[in-house]
Amino acid sequence: MGHMTVTYALPCRSGSVGWLPDVKLETGAVVVHMVYSRQWVVDTLRRNGYQREADQALQVLPDEVDVQQLEEFGDRYGISRDELVSRMGGSP
Repeated sequence: MGHMTVTYALPCRSGSVGWLPDVKLETGAVVVHMVYSRQWVVDTLRRNGYQREADQALQVLPDEVDVQQLEEFGDRYGISRDELVSRMGGSP
C-alpha cells in the first residue's frame, strides 16, 4: 500500500517546532507539505475507473508526488478533484 504524508498548518510560537525537524516556520504556523506515493495515486485512479490514466501515472509521475504535480497531472488528463471525489462517493 502506498503512503501519504499529510499537510497541517498548526499555530505555534516562534521556536516551538523542535519536535518537527526540518519544518519551516511561516507567520506563526508550522507548514508540512502533502506528498503522495505514485502507487497510491495509481491505485486511487484504478479504483475510480481511470485505467488509462493510471497506466500513464505509472509512466510519468515520480515516486513521491506533491499536490502541485497531482493537480498538473489531473489537468493534463481532464480529471478534476471534484470529479474524483464524486466518483469516490463524496460531494465536492
